[in-house]
Amino acid sequence: MNNKPKYSANNIACFFIEKANKSFIDDNVAEGITNLKLQKLLYFAQAAYCSIYHFPLFFEPIVAWQYGPVVEEVYKKYKKNRNQPIISCEGVQKELDSETMSFLDNIWNVFGKYSTAELVNISHSHKPWMDAYQTKTKNISIDVLDEYYKNYFIV
Repeated sequence: MNNKPKYSANNIACFFIEKANKSFIDDNVAEGITNLKLQKLLYFAQAAYCSIYHFPLFFEPIVAWQYGPVVEEVYKKYKKNRNQPIISCEGVQKELDSETMSFLDNIWNVFGKYSTAELVNISHSHKPWMDAYQTKTKNISIDVLDEYYKNYFIV
């Protein structure tokens, strides 16, 4: 297996955006996903992937912001939505392979059910965000994700 990420964070974000827009709540209303919730799902997807495969799912860095981990490039793309659901993906998408889609389905099944506030609280209670938030660069390294989450996510 190649130890370099195959996807951009936006490819992964689009998977979650499409998944959320196909998930229905009361009276066939799409649940949707806000930028803040999307950021947390990207974080947990990266953390799980690193801890299982020992290399990143996507190549963009994750930084520790006030409301938790953020992939800045994706955040900037959807910040105009503010706290409203993102309706569709922006930009050209690379098709995900079936193994990655299955992996992301599992992440959605575990974390997608939580509210944004719950995901913020969960990420804030984990050491990678806490430690990075105290530093000047605020970067959350792949090695830290791999080490911290190695016992959280099991194949």
